[in-house]
Amino acid sequence: MNARPAFFALGLAKRTHKPVVLVCTSGSAVVNYHPAVLEASMSGVPLLVMTADRPAELRDCFSGQTIDQMKIFGDSVRAFHEMALPEASSGMLAYLRQTLVHALNRSLQGNAGPVHLNFPFRDPLPPEVDVEPIIEASLMEQAATVSTRPCEAIGTGASLDTVALERLASHRQGVIVVGAMNPREGGDAFADAVAMLSHKLGWPVLSDVLNPLRGHFGENQALICHYDTFLRKSEVAADRSPTAVLQIGQLPTSKVLRAWLEQTDSVSFLFVGSPSEYGSAASSRNASVW
Repeated sequence: MNARPAFFALGLAKRTHKPVVLVCTSGSAVVNYHPAVLEASMSGVPLLVMTADRPAELRDCFSGQTIDQMKIFGDSVRAFHEMALPEASSGMLAYLRQTLVHALNRSLQGNAGPVHLNFPFRDPLPPEVDVEPIIEASLMEQAATVSTRPCEAIGTGASLDTVALERLASHRQGVIVVGAMNPREGGDAFADAVAMLSHKLGWPVLSDVLNPLRGHFGENQALICHYDTFLRKSEVAADRSPTAVLQIGQLPTSKVLRAWLEQTDSVSFLFVGSPSEYGSAASSRNASVW
């Protein structure tokens, strides 16, 4: 194995301006992809690198023919995701499809570039003779009907610009969801930035009770921490179903909120960055953005 397949994929992606998939079934061969992945990162070319790997129980135990593929490309990729072990179920097929869609979007939107998905597999890898298919046709049909929610990544710097915020403002009924975070990462700058965004968009903020935002009700009257109270009422929850969701940080731990978001037919916007970066970026753009 050499670097030629990777550079061929890179050239094809440059020519078509579309993501090209690189599939690798050998750990040592993954290293040969790195120069092309680095060039794709530097030139903003979308690539989807899919690598096969050993399962967790065969790592770091001298099992042979195993190298560490976790984030092997470092900062040369826009995103890395360790996939779950394959499972023949409609839920896992839906997870696979959703993850692929998100990876595709991350490779294209904002700061375009390569994305790495690492797939662990257990033996037996080759198909066995005279064995029924692992995935039945009916299960594949179910997976094909799974609706995939659009998701757009929004970051700091050039990504947090007028165009990105105009896309948010195009949705009248939206909601900002903020998960728990380290208190040292919050602060007044972050609270002010969230309050400014909430006010300009006209969207409420659903914040995890463990988030330091809970102490800033004075700056943002649309801040809600005890949302479980009304989301448990089906008629109220249905009436307040958003058309867009801006997620900052991890999702809150509330199962009620997560179930409500899963049932909504909304467009998702995911902020990529730390809370301190968000606060400084939004504050520095107050005059130009709005």
